[in-house]
Amino acid sequence: MLGPATRNNQDWFDKSDTEIQALLEKKRQLLRSHQGDSTSTVKKAAFIIKRSTVQAKLRLTRDAWLSNKVDEIQGFADRHDTKRFYDAVKTIYRPPSFVLSPLLSADGTTLLTNKYLITERWEEHFNSVLNRPASINDKAFACLSKVAVNPDLYISTSADVLKESLRA
Repeated sequence: MLGPATRNNQDWFDKSDTEIQALLEKKRQLLRSHQGDSTSTVKKAAFIIKRSTVQAKLRLTRDAWLSNKVDEIQGFADRHDTKRFYDAVKTIYRPPSFVLSPLLSADGTTLLTNKYLITERWEEHFNSVLNRPASINDKAFACLSKVAVNPDLYISTSADVLKESLRA
C-alpha cells in the first residue's frame, strides 16, 4: 500500500475535518501574506490573531469531542455493556495498524509490496553488506609492529572499579 499509514482509531479530527481544514487554510493564507511582506505589522498582527483563534477553536473542538466520547463510554459502563465499553475504548486507543513500506528490488526495476518478498530483499541486502570479504592485506597487517599498551590511556569503567574494590 503506497502513501502514509492509515489509522484505525477514531480521532477528534475525523468528526470536524472540513471545519478544521477551512480554519487552517485561512491561517496559512495569512502566514503566506505575512511572509511575502514581513515588514508589514498589520499582516503580522492579523496572522498572530488568526493563529491564536485557530488554536482556541481547535482546543474547543477537541474538548467537545472528548467530552461526548467520555459520556458515551460512561453510558456503556453504567449499563454494564462491557462489549460496547471495550469497543469504544479500543476505537480511541487502538494503536495504528502496521503497514509495510514498499521496497525496490535489487535491480531497481520492480516495486516489492509483498511482505515475504520485502523480507527476502532486506535479508539479501544485509547479507551483501555484512558478509563482504576483508579488505585488509594480511602481509601489511603482519608487518605492523607490536606496540605496548599505554596504561595511562586506559579509561576505567564502573565494572573495573567494582572488580578492584572486590580484590581489596
